[in-house]
Amino acid sequence: MKILLVLLLLCPSISFGAKLFDIVGCTAPSTTVCNSVIDTINSSLPATDLSSLTQNFADAAVISQRGLGADYASDLKAIAIGGGVGLGATLGGASIFDLLKSSGGVTLPGLGFGSSLMLGLNMSFLNGDFWKRSNVYINMAVLNPPSSLGINGKFSSFGMHIQYKLVPALSVGLGTFSFGGVVLTTGFEKSSSLLTISQDLSIPTYLTATIDVGTDVKAYSIPLEVSSNVNLFYFMTIFGGLGLDYNWGTSKSVSDVKNFSLAGGLNGTPTINVAPDASPKALTSRYFIGLQFDILAFKISLQYNSNIGSGGVGLTIGTKILF
Repeated sequence: MKILLVLLLLCPSISFGAKLFDIVGCTAPSTTVCNSVIDTINSSLPATDLSSLTQNFADAAVISQRGLGADYASDLKAIAIGGGVGLGATLGGASIFDLLKSSGGVTLPGLGFGSSLMLGLNMSFLNGDFWKRSNVYINMAVLNPPSSLGINGKFSSFGMHIQYKLVPALSVGLGTFSFGGVVLTTGFEKSSSLLTISQDLSIPTYLTATIDVGTDVKAYSIPLEVSSNVNLFYFMTIFGGLGLDYNWGTSKSVSDVKNFSLAGGLNGTPTINVAPDASPKALTSRYFIGLQFDILAFKISLQYNSNIGSGGVGLTIGTKILF
């Protein structure tokens, strides 16, 4: 399965495994055949704990949006145009350090993905110090993953954010060192992801089938963030902050068994044990840190996001041009 190869290449310490597949009312010439067929199918499927599958994908969808819809590292004077991609994951009871250190055995219960085109506008044209300190951002994107990855799905992101600079910026040493002030950011974010991974399975003599495993997630969030940044020698900016998020939405399993055929005396109804519907955690706190490279008006940034206490992490890569 190509998507699994991609994930394993990116995160070699991740493991998968849980009982998704079953044959209801299974009968066979030998009592061991049913269990053997079911166990063989399950051993080849990507899965996680069914009791929390949809919950984890909802939480991952929320954190995958962080950093796509606002700028924490630049001093916006007029207009910003940019874009980025974000990846979110839930780590269960593990931390990002466990994931990096482990040679195996750390599970990755949920994945989320976001992409965005962003437009930012400084409000100074309205005159007055309040508006000079205020920025407005809007972001949106729709993405269909390439079929070559073995994924069927659709991802969309939308957001609106407002920023206000609570503490003004300060430069010293002819601008070789500058403090970006303290910025308050809030807004509204929406993410939608329909993701199914299909796999053709065959056990000679007994069974052939196509199995879909996936989720349909719609997540909404209102973030409240306090951030700051430091620019060094004009070309590098270090930024970070703290956030508190109010989240809601729905996450449903869309798993299914299709095109199945039983033979060799094996009888029954192949099924996927779907996870219950869920919603993202209603209230989450987090921190984020990042690095931006400033090449005149062109910016390239990398942002790491981590929930505090709930095991969700995210990584966002973005570019933008300031006018």
